[in-house]
Amino acid sequence: MKGLLLKDLYALSGYWKQYGMVLGFMAVWSIFMKSFSFLAVYAILLGGMLTMSLMTMDENTHFCRYALTMPVSLRTMIKEKYVAFVISMGTGCALAFLVELLMAATPWGEGKVEWVMLIIMSTFFIIAFSVYFPIVYKYGVEKARYTYILILILMGAAVLGVIRLTGDETILMLDGFPAPFAAVCLIGILLIVDAAAFSISYHVALRTVKDKEW
Repeated sequence: MKGLLLKDLYALSGYWKQYGMVLGFMAVWSIFMKSFSFLAVYAILLGGMLTMSLMTMDENTHFCRYALTMPVSLRTMIKEKYVAFVISMGTGCALAFLVELLMAATPWGEGKVEWVMLIIMSTFFIIAFSVYFPIVYKYGVEKARYTYILILILMGAAVLGVIRLTGDETILMLDGFPAPFAAVCLIGILLIVDAAAFSISYHVALRTVKDKEW
C-alpha cells in the first residue's frame, strides 16, 4: 500500500501550484471581505476533492485494471484511497483551523460560534465524501459526481432546516459548561460520527467491488 500511496502523492504534487494560487486568491479575497470563514471551509472541501482527483486520474488511465496484474489486491487499493483521503482531509482541516487561529488575532473573529461551525462543517464534508466513495466504485467517477452534488444539496438543506428550527439553541447548549469541556464533548461526538461514517463507507465499498469486472 505504501507504493500506491506514494504514487498518489506524486500525482498530486504536480497540482500544488494551481491549488496554491487558488488558496492565495481566496486569502486575498478573505482579507478584502474581512472574513476568513470561506477560506477555511474551502480548505476543508479541497482536502476531500484531492481524493476525487486521484480517483478520476485512476479511472481515466484504467489504473485499477493495470494494478490487478500485479500482486495488489482490491482491498489494498481501496484501503489506500481511504488512507489518502484521511491524509488530504486531515491536511485541509489542519489548514482551516490554522486560518481560524490566525483570524482570532484580528478584530474580524466571531469567537466560539465560528469554531463550532468549522468543526461541524468538517463532519459535514467527511460524511458527504463517505457516501460518495462507494458510489464511485459502483458507477464510476462521472456518474458519481452528480450524486455527490445531490448529497451536498440534501445535507445542506438538512443543516439549514435544523438551523431554522433551533436558531442559536444548538450553540447555546454549550454555554452551560466550561469551554474546554464543551469543546472536548463536541469534538468527541463528531469524531465518533466521522469514524462510523468512514467505517461503513469502507465496508460498503469493499462489497461493491467484490464481483465487479474491471
